[in-house]
Amino acid sequence: MMSFNPKKVFSRILSYLKILGKEIESIDEDKFAILVKEKIDGGTHRILVQLYTSGWISTRALLVRNETLNRLGGNSCLVLRYLLQTSYRAAEFKFAMDEMGNIYITEDIHISALTFDAFDEEYHAIPAAIKEFKERIKPEIEHLIATDFEIV
Repeated sequence: MMSFNPKKVFSRILSYLKILGKEIESIDEDKFAILVKEKIDGGTHRILVQLYTSGWISTRALLVRNETLNRLGGNSCLVLRYLLQTSYRAAEFKFAMDEMGNIYITEDIHISALTFDAFDEEYHAIPAAIKEFKERIKPEIEHLIATDFEIV
């Protein structure tokens, strides 16, 4: 395991976000987490950037609340299957589910690759994925399950 100073890496991530002109909503220095407000297609989304002691930086945004999947009943399996297949084909992002059943779009970068250019590209994969989700994936899911599908 590579040894690194998490406070220095966290400070660098914070400075990168400031250079990018991002609106920072909150900073949790104890958890090395930064919550960013991002405007995407007329809506506001919150993107979490978090450094882990394993040396990975995770960038994620909530897409679908567990309540939405619960309302779909058996159709939720079709949605999850579709999202897994989409993740397999996606080069820049992946879907993930937390322990409460919420679905996120995620992108990770290892600190060994942490340059401004790499961070910029990895961070902006999340807003691009949200936009793609709204424009392409959500309509395909709605067609698949024959009902409206609520996203965050």
